[in-house]
Amino acid sequence: MSAKTKNAKQSSCARDAKRDAMVRLPKNNRTKMANGRALFIDGVQVDGRTGLARRYREHVADLAEQAGADPTPAQRILIRNAATIAVQLEIDQAKVADGQAIDDELYLKRVASMVTILRQLGIKREGKNGSTAKVIDGHTAALLEAN
Repeated sequence: MSAKTKNAKQSSCARDAKRDAMVRLPKNNRTKMANGRALFIDGVQVDGRTGLARRYREHVADLAEQAGADPTPAQRILIRNAATIAVQLEIDQAKVADGQAIDDELYLKRVASMVTILRQLGIKREGKNGSTAKVIDGHTAALLEAN
């Protein structure tokens, strides 16, 4: 083995060791978010009693349940992003139902983002009984019944 190859292998091993040391944090040195005790990063004060905050938590819980028993850190990030978008979409839907104008382009971008995230999470449109029939939420079902 040449000296150049040997040095390259040693350098690669040193880089791998440094990366591994950065990735593995001790359990007692993790944020409340990482430990699952908080939804938002430390220092961000959110009144969790508001309707929007409760709805956000509902989305997080529902998506986490659909994603599996113990979501990975990457899945948890996607779940929080999807919950944020879902709440924003619901706000826009309420505005439309009230006859207010919304930014159609932004709404469609959010829908596309939501679809992409749900696909990345592996969440499919299926009912509670496991059927792959189109799922309609309670709000939409009520609107359909009223017409």
